[in-house]
Amino acid sequence: MNMSREQLKANYDVQYLGEEKIKDGSSTWRLQLTPKSQTSYKLAELWVDANGTPRQAKITEHNSDSTTVILENIRKNETLKAEIFKLVYPSNAKKIRA
Repeated sequence: MNMSREQLKANYDVQYLGEEKIKDGSSTWRLQLTPKSQTSYKLAELWVDANGTPRQAKITEHNSDSTTVILENIRKNETLKAEIFKLVYPSNAKKIRA
């Protein structure tokens, strides 16, 4: 998901599989990425919206098992409050300094 266009072309054979609506009704372009070199999976499929945002991904393993990830309720450039990252320790937790 973090490769440039040039890196994608160098590492994958990319095939456009057409337009497709995903579960939430959004229109996407479906792409199939087949690795050019040996990887831990057989192929990947991406569903990308008109803004270039990945909305769904499916990885197919060499044994044909697959995992699908669906990205829903996407909020771009939202401001996050710092306190949501504050760690809250249980009262019986023991802090150990290393």
